Amino acid sequence: MHTKPKPGSGGVKPRSKIGERTDRIEGCFRRITTHQLVLAWWLYRSGHMTRRQYRLYFAAHELAERRRYFEPDDDDARPLYTMAEIVRLVGGRGHDRAVRELRADLKALARLRLVAVSKHRIRFARSADQIRVDDMSGFWAMLAEIPNARRSVPVPRRMLRALAAGFSRDVTALINALLIRGLFWHKDKGGGGGDYRIDGRYTLAWVAEHFGISRRGATDARARLIELGWIQPMPVTQWEMNRWGLRDRIDTDWAMPANEDSAWQSDARGDETDRCRGGASEDARAVGGVLPLSGAGDGESATPTADFDGESASPDQTESLSLTGDLNTRKLTPGRSRGEPAGVSPRAQQGSRKKKPGRGTVGRSGPGRRGRSGGGGGDRRPVSDRRARTEGLPPPNIRDIRDVDLRDTDRLLELHRQACVIGLANASESGRMDFLALAERARNRGKRPGAMFYWLIREQKTAFITLHDEDEAARRLREHLNGRPVRTSSNPDGGGGVVRPKAMPEYTQDQKVVLACIRVAKQHRGVGAFTIARAKGWDRERFEAVRAELDLIDLERWRYTDAEADL
Repeated sequence: MHTKPKPGSGGVKPRSKIGERTDRIEGCFRRITTHQLVLAWWLYRSGHMTRRQYRLYFAAHELAERRRYFEPDDDDARPLYTMAEIVRLVGGRGHDRAVRELRADLKALARLRLVAVSKHRIRFARSADQIRVDDMSGFWAMLAEIPNARRSVPVPRRMLRALAAGFSRDVTALINALLIRGLFWHKDKGGGGGDYRIDGRYTLAWVAEHFGISRRGATDARARLIELGWIQPMPVTQWEMNRWGLRDRIDTDWAMPANEDSAWQSDARGDETDRCRGGASEDARAVGGVLPLSGAGDGESATPTADFDGESASPDQTESLSLTGDLNTRKLTPGRSRGEPAGVSPRAQQGSRKKKPGRGTVGRSGPGRRGRSGGGGGDRRPVSDRRARTEGLPPPNIRDIRDVDLRDTDRLLELHRQACVIGLANASESGRMDFLALAERARNRGKRPGAMFYWLIREQKTAFITLHDEDEAARRLREHLNGRPVRTSSNPDGGGGVVRPKAMPEYTQDQKVVLACIRVAKQHRGVGAFTIARAKGWDRERFEAVRAELDLIDLERWRYTDAEADL
C-alpha cells in the first residue's frame, strides 16, 4: 500500500511537468533582481555609462557573491576587496594605464550611485530612485514592458564572470533577456529546497524592440549563444512559435570552451565548487575571504586582450578575425602560400613614392592610411563621369582588385563573373547579391578594401553582411539594371521633373542653448542637460518645450537629407 511520505522524511514529491527543471546550478548563482538587470542595461544603452563600466557592474556582483561562501575565524574580520580581483575579472593585468582607467570607472559608477566599491564593502542600488540621472522616464517605460519585473533572477556565477569579461552589445542584450524570460527559482511548497526552471519563450522582435538592438543583431546573438552552448533550442511547432515565439533552454552547467580567451577562464573553474560548499581555494583562505594583491592566483588567468586600450575584446569578437591576421592590430598579413598578396596589386609594393588618390591600388603601403572608400552607397555620379574616371584603367581583374572596382557597379559585376569562373562566388541571384554586399562591407569597414574584399569572398564570410550592406547592394543593382528613379509630385517613384525638397530648417537661439546643454551633458557623465539649463535660469516647462521643437526639427532634417539622397 502506498503511503504519503511525512514532511521532512526525505520523500520525493512529484514535480510539475511545466518547463525544463534542474535541482541545482553548477558553480552557484547570484540573486539579482529584474529591476537591477533592466536598470543597468538601460543606463548602458542610454549612454550614462560605458561598456567597461557595465562590465564592472557584474564584476562587483561576482566579488560580493564570493564573500558569502566564507566563514571567518574572527568575528570582527571584514572582507577586503582589491583591484587585483577586479583586474582578473575585467582584464588589463600588467598595464598601469588599465588599472588607472578601472579606478576612474569605479568612481564614475559611484557618482552614478549604481554601485559603490570600497575597501571593505560593496553597495548596490536597489531601485532606480537611487540613481543620479535627471530623466528616468525611458527606464520606467522599459521596465513596464518586462514581465515578472518584481522577482529575483538566479544568475549563474559563471555567466557573471563571462559578462564581466565582456560580450558584444547584441549578445549581452540577449543574455539579459534570456535571464529574465528563461531562468526561475520555484520554491517547493512541501518544505523542500525547490528547483529551477531553465527554459523560456520569447521573440527576437521583442528583444530587439525593448533592448535597443537590431533584429539582425538579435538573430546573430542567438546563433552565437547556441554556438557557445549556453542555450539549447527546443523543438516547437509552428503554431506555438506564432503564438509564443522561440523556446530555448539555458544550460546552467555551462562554462566557456577551452579555446576561448577571456579574463575569467582560468580561475572560473578551479575554486567555485569548493566555495559553494563552504571551502576555500588556495588563493582565498585568508580570514574573511581576503584575496591577496599578489600571489599564486594572479598568474592563473589571461586578460581578454594583450593591449588594454580602453575596451577589451569580447569572446565572440576574436573569432571573426582571419587566421592569417594579427590579433593585436586586426590587420591582414600580406601574402599567403600562393606567392602574392591576395587581392592586392604587386605594383603597390614597388617603390616608396606615394600614389595619387584613386589611381593606385587599394593595398597602399604604410600603416594607418585608409582607402578612399568613403561612406556607403557606391558611386552616385552621372554615368558619363564614371566612364571618364575608368577610362585608361585596365579591365577589372579578380587578382588585382582596385578601389574603383568596388565603387563602379559595372566593374564589380565583371569581378563577380570572374569569381564565378574560378569558384569564389555563386552565379545565382542570391550569390550576386552577397557578392555586392561583401563589396559594400569592404568599402565601408576596410583600411585596405581590396585585400579585405578578396579575403571576404575567399573565406565565404557572408555572416559579416549587415542589413545596411544588403540594402546598399540592392539599391546599386536596381539602379544599374533600371536606372536611377526621379521623384515627382505626380509620381513619387519616377518620371517627370525633379521635386526639390524644402529648405533645411535653422535653429533658434533657445534651441542652440538646449543643444549646447545636451552636448555638455554627454561629455560629463551623471550630469543631466536640464541641470545645466537650470543653472542658466531655465525652468522645466521651457526646457521641455524647446526640446520638443528640436525633435520636430530633427525629423524635418532627416526628411530633407533623405529627399536629397533620392535626387
